[in-house]
Amino acid sequence: MKKLKSKRNVKVHRTLGERVKHLRKGSMMKQGEVARLAGCTASCVASIEGGLSVNPTLRTLTGLAAALGVTPQYLSGDNAMKGDVLNSVLQKKFYAKFKALSANDQRRIERIMDDWGKE
Repeated sequence: MKKLKSKRNVKVHRTLGERVKHLRKGSMMKQGEVARLAGCTASCVASIEGGLSVNPTLRTLTGLAAALGVTPQYLSGDNAMKGDVLNSVLQKKFYAKFKALSANDQRRIERIMDDWGKE
């Protein structure tokens, strides 16, 4: 008979850094590997995991999500999005189109997203 884990032993990853680190280690990747796939630096990944950077750019967040196989919403703390297959497919399509844009257009979209809802 298999013994079930008690709820006390289940770690809840409350911060962005904890989620990134948990997913990275679960994928058996080093920070540099995740950074390369995400299009950022290893020091950026380390800063996020260490809690020094808690509000990364949209480009960094979407890159990390793609590298780790989850949605940006999940990394941001919306646990309901982790298993949402449809959203994952749409997110990957958006990310692919976003990465194909020029750096200038990516920055324009990031500014639009940052300003969204500030009215």
